[in-house]
Amino acid sequence: MKINVSAEALASFVNIVSRAVKPKSNLPVLGNIYIEASDNTLKLIGTDLEVQIVAQLNAKVQKTGKATVNASLFSQYLNTLDKTREVELSLEKNTLRVSTNSSKAEFATRDPSDFPLFESVTYEKVFDISVDDFIQISDKVLFSVAKDDIRPILTGVNIELDKDLATFVTLDTFRLSKFDYKLEKPVAKAKSMVVPSVAFDHVLRVVRDSFVSALADSEVVGISLAKNNNFAKFNYGNVVVYSRLLEGEYPKYKQIIPSEFSLVVNIPKEDFLKALKRVGVFAQNAISQKVVLTFKDASVKLESNIPELGSVTEEVPLESPVKKEFKIAFQLRFLSEVIGIISDPSFEFRGISSTAAAMFIQPSLADKYLHLLMPLKLEE
Repeated sequence: MKINVSAEALASFVNIVSRAVKPKSNLPVLGNIYIEASDNTLKLIGTDLEVQIVAQLNAKVQKTGKATVNASLFSQYLNTLDKTREVELSLEKNTLRVSTNSSKAEFATRDPSDFPLFESVTYEKVFDISVDDFIQISDKVLFSVAKDDIRPILTGVNIELDKDLATFVTLDTFRLSKFDYKLEKPVAKAKSMVVPSVAFDHVLRVVRDSFVSALADSEVVGISLAKNNNFAKFNYGNVVVYSRLLEGEYPKYKQIIPSEFSLVVNIPKEDFLKALKRVGVFAQNAISQKVVLTFKDASVKLESNIPELGSVTEEVPLESPVKKEFKIAFQLRFLSEVIGIISDPSFEFRGISSTAAAMFIQPSLADKYLHLLMPLKLEE
């Protein structure tokens, strides 16, 4: 192998694929990234066996070849080089040499035939989604995935495809987020897949990377499904993210989404968040982090009471008065997170009772997005 490539491009794409690499692994080769030069193209791959990131960039290939090198060491070194320079990579036996006009480094390599590749699986395009829509949907649903692996299926994003609709759902035992996305082209057959949230995180970093975006020929993420239904593939620009799908049956969530409410009210977002932040100073010191909301007349009162420390009360005016007093309690972090991802000046709160899940709606996405949050007991 002998190639010449832009130092900036090489460092940028090595950083991207290295994100999939776990430094500590039972298989030493998984601590490396795969490098292959052919047809004036340099291919870089990083994987942890669950997610694989592949990047391709233009290069002057004088001699083809392949190798694997330590991901952490290689990326750290490349990040120190002058990005305006050109880098030469040359492979001799088990050593990869990296040279510029003023620098030279040698990296030990491992046998590339030991490196696992996902690309041999056959994929079928399922749908395309704009980068802006992918970012919006991810921001609206990813925070609701389960953070532990007691039930692994809940650590992923459930994507259901039916006719011209793609529904993205995440949930844990306390909350649920759901986003309906209208497809430009209807799918021929209904299907579903549960993609690990970590794969979504990787794709988000890719589409938000300014260097990758500058090289992308379109602002679209292509999503494909392996014909064996075990893998998903996300294409954007010169980067592809592959992911194993989570196995198991996703919970039947539709029957828990309420359609009737005893309270529907609009609340100014910024005023509510500021009040919640002040109440949170007290609430964060309690084991339950309970915040009590009382809707009465033309305001909502936020309270936190910790007998050994003190109490706090805040009132936020409502856009219209409520007909009947309504009281409910939520965990501070869960409440803060859902209000924080709403991008409208106000949000709609829909409640049934103090013991039933409440719904939070962003008015501009009322026909697309909803979030359900289970309440805490008012009295402990």
